[in-house]
Amino acid sequence: MNPRPSEHNQLLQKIARILDYVTRMEGTRSMRQMAQELNIARPTLYRLLDAMVAEGLLLRVEGRYHPGPRVLHWAADALNRPEVGRLARPALQRLADETGLTASVHVRMGHCRVCVERVEGAGIVRPHVRIGESLPLHVGASGKILLAWLPQDARQELVALSCAAYPEYPLNTPEAAFDIIRQQGWALSLGERDEALASLSAPVFGPRKDVVAALSISGVRQRFRDDQVAQWRTRVMEAASAVSAMLGGHAVAAGGHPGPGAHSATPEETAPTGPPPHDEGHRPDSEE
Repeated sequence: MNPRPSEHNQLLQKIARILDYVTRMEGTRSMRQMAQELNIARPTLYRLLDAMVAEGLLLRVEGRYHPGPRVLHWAADALNRPEVGRLARPALQRLADETGLTASVHVRMGHCRVCVERVEGAGIVRPHVRIGESLPLHVGASGKILLAWLPQDARQELVALSCAAYPEYPLNTPEAAFDIIRQQGWALSLGERDEALASLSAPVFGPRKDVVAALSISGVRQRFRDDQVAQWRTRVMEAASAVSAMLGGHAVAAGGHPGPGAHSATPEETAPTGPPPHDEGHRPDSEE
C-alpha cells in the first residue's frame, strides 16, 4: 500500500486543486460551492485563498478568483519557445528584415498577453520586452487581436481583469472596435502603452478556428504613417496566415476579409486609438 501523504503533501495537493478549480471555472463567487467541490473545509479554504493571493498565485477581483501574476509568469517561462513561436520564427525574421521593425508573437495567458517569440529589427538599442514577459491585454495591437475573436462576455471580463491588474494603462478600445478588427483582420495601436511607440498585429488561428496567437510588428510611432501601414498590414496578415496554415488553422486574407469561421461585421475604417502623435526624436523600439 502507498504510504499516507504527509501534511506537507496534503497542503500542496489542496493548493493544486484550488489552482485547477480556479482555472477551470474562470472565476467563481460561491465559496460554499468551491469548498464542497474541492472537499476543503471553508475555514481552511479561506486561509489558503488569502495566502495564495498574498503570494501572487491568485488574483482576487470583486470576489472572484483568477490565476495570479506569479502563475502567469511561471507559465510564460514554460512557453519561452512554444510551437507557435518556433513555427513563426522565419516569418518574424522576414518581417523584421523587410520593415526594420521588431516582429513578435504574443499569446494570451489569463488576463495578460505574453511575448513567446521576438526578432529585433534594425537600429534596436536594447529590447524593452523579454520573451516570457507578461503585458496588459487591454492595450496594444496584439492585445486587441487576442480579445477580438472571443465571445463578448468573456472579452469584457478579461478586459476588466486586465484593467484592474494594470490600472496605469487606460482602456482606449470601445466594444464596437472589436467588430471592425474581426472584419478587417488586423489591429493598429498608436501610443497606448507608450506614447512614442506603435504596433500592428494580425491573428494566428489554430485548427479549431480560434485565435491562438497574435503576430505583430512594433516600433517608433513616427514610422507608422498611413501609407506605410497600408503596406505593412498586408505583410503582417500574410505572415500570420502562413503560420496559421502550419498550425492547421484558417487564414485571414490580405485586404480585410475574414477567413472561414471568423465573425464578421459591417466593413468600415476606424481611426486607431491612442494619444496624439509624439514629437520626440527617435528612441529604441519596444512592444506597444
